[in-house]
Parts: sequence; structure tokens; C-alpha cells
Amino acid sequence: QASRPPSRELGCPGTAPAPDRAAMSSTVHWTPKESSLGRDSFNAMVRDRGRAFDVPDAMMRAAAMGRSAEMGEGWEPPGIVCRKIAEVLTKRSK
Repeated sequence: QASRPPSRELGCPGTAPAPDRAAMSSTVHWTPKESSLGRDSFNAMVRDRGRAFDVPDAMMRAAAMGRSAEMGEGWEPPGIVCRKIAEVLTKRSK
């Protein structure tokens, strides 16, 4: 028989103690219900009544937050720039 490594659940010497299930349930991480997208959506509803929340815009801005900090004020993610260009071209063709 092959020897088995000491079990963490048994609290064998030289191993880390078994994690406490109650301690595992509490965490410092946000739940999906508290995501920034949900918060942004709520803020848009409260602040801009009647205007639809632009989910793709919010997702692109959240994904490019680090680059935005590097590039400074006025920089926009390329996806948003493309959407604005497409909107202008679409309005011209009508």
C-alpha cells in the first residue's frame, strides 16, 4: 500500500488546521448582487430618470479602468470611440 499524506481534517502534526466552515462563509469579497454593474445601473436609474442604462458602455469603462488612469482625463476605451464613430456615421446616412 502507498502511504497517504497526513489528513488536514484530523489535525495531524505538521499540517495546517482544517478550515472552519463558519469562517469560510464570511468574506471580504463582494457578492454578485453588489457588483459595480448593478450599482451603476441603480445610480443611473436614480440620477437620470427616463434614460436607459448603457450596459456595454459601463462594462467597457470598468474593463479599461487601469488604462484610463494611465492615460489621464479625456481618454476613452477604443470600443466606446468606435461606438461614437458608428453613431455619427449612422446619423449622417439617414
